[in-house]
Amino acid sequence: RWKSTHTPSEATMAGSSSPPDLLAVVLDVSPSTWGHRDLVRAAKDKANAAKGKPSTGPATLDDVVTAVLAFGTAFSCLGRDAAVVVAAATECEAAVLYPRKGGGGCMGEAVDGPSGGGEGEQGGRRIDAGAMAEQVRLGVAELVDRSARRQAEEAAAGSGGTRRGGGAGRPPPPLRSLKPT
Repeated sequence: RWKSTHTPSEATMAGSSSPPDLLAVVLDVSPSTWGHRDLVRAAKDKANAAKGKPSTGPATLDDVVTAVLAFGTAFSCLGRDAAVVVAAATECEAAVLYPRKGGGGCMGEAVDGPSGGGEGEQGGRRIDAGAMAEQVRLGVAELVDRSARRQAEEAAAGSGGTRRGGGAGRPPPPLRSLKPT
């Protein structure tokens, strides 16, 4: 019998099970925000190149996605039960990017492990870093593309663009590097 003075870490060390660790990441992938950052970076890069210096940022959307994927992979190495959920939002839409529906797992499996596990399983399943990278990059590209198209349609209809001042005059971030490799 456990006394109430035991902490969860003591209970875990004594053999009791603990809930899985969950990392939830939410990315703002709004084309107006990242388009503005791309313009700022291009100006800074031009000034730095004239001085013979490397780029100093701000980070590109691809840089941020790569960092989130590295962080998610590192977090998943903390234990077999570690779970990662990546969501993203634009001005008008939000979506869970990983785990994706039909993409090799569901939210319940990400948090609780696969259902119907055998006796020899250790609870959860290992996160597939390749699948996570593919699903997150594809999801970001889809969200950015839909948002940019929506902004262009609003600008063409004369609604004045987005609330943040972006829209038709501001380019969306490059999608070439965000497609799955």
